Amino acid sequence: MYRKSLFILFLLCSCAFSVWSQSDSTEYGFVDTTIVQSLARQIDGAQVIIHQDSVLDIRLSRNSGSLKTDNEGNIVTQGYRIQFFSDNKRNSRDEAENRSDIVAENLPELPIYVTYLSPFWRLRVGNYRTYEEANTQMWLLKKKFPQYAVEMRIVKDEIVLPLYKEE
Repeated sequence: MYRKSLFILFLLCSCAFSVWSQSDSTEYGFVDTTIVQSLARQIDGAQVIIHQDSVLDIRLSRNSGSLKTDNEGNIVTQGYRIQFFSDNKRNSRDEAENRSDIVAENLPELPIYVTYLSPFWRLRVGNYRTYEEANTQMWLLKKKFPQYAVEMRIVKDEIVLPLYKEE
């Protein structure tokens, strides 16, 4: 009887500890997968900016396994992009390319992707590992391109991260 009571008490304590430890990260509506993500979160107006190799980020990730790469050896993984345009009208291709030219003219360093996934033409920009990173950039882009601000949104997409190469 004493052992059963002790076992039940142990289970209750372990469940309470599990809920308590998760409440720290879920208090702000997110769950961190690495210590780096935890440190880089913006909380109460303060944020730590971490500059690190993308390979290290992949290796620290819980879902690290085999790396998917493109033809140039860059890492292809799940992340976020900012969608500028999506439509399926007759002139949608021209509109996507026109907007692409405008963005490229003003921000030549920003990766731009014009894609067709039947029946929609889409214009997406950037390669962001976290939603927060994409959100910060989206607000800057909304200020720079107010005429497109209503249509801008953050979408999940396959992103391309350059591998660090020593010279």
